[in-house]
Amino acid sequence: MEMFILTKWWMVRAGDNNELIPVWLRQKIVSIGWPDLENPKLFTTKEQLLSKADLVYSEEKPQTRNSWVSQVWRFSREIEIGDRIISYSKEKREYIIGSVTEAHYYDYANENPYPNTLKVKWEANTVARDQLSQSAKNSLGSVLTVFRVDQWGSEIEGLLANP
Repeated sequence: MEMFILTKWWMVRAGDNNELIPVWLRQKIVSIGWPDLENPKLFTTKEQLLSKADLVYSEEKPQTRNSWVSQVWRFSREIEIGDRIISYSKEKREYIIGSVTEAHYYDYANENPYPNTLKVKWEANTVARDQLSQSAKNSLGSVLTVFRVDQWGSEIEGLLANP
């Protein structure tokens, strides 16, 4: 019996003002923030990480803190080598796509505002936003920083293969 392994696809937003894409491409990484939570790998449960968030982000609503912790947890624990990453470049109105080559690490370098990091091999080709189906555009438009987009993987791969 043949095993079918589904590739996981993750949308990762490129900073508050979309400023991270040039850095990501140059450094062959993808990264997210929330440095006040410190290294999420130091917490053995999501509840412990949430307790940290309750302390450092006490001025935020509980629902907001929970959403942030869930995204950091997913990024640091669920994204695996071989998973696909997609991010949107507002300036160019296109999506960059890559594959994770190295698992999560926490970059402690000089007050890094986006310390949660994965190594990524970025594709040379991009996908123009206008090439995507309307439902893919709608789904990829979520305001979350990190979320799964597996249902659009084959559409995106098809567009990458036939630029």
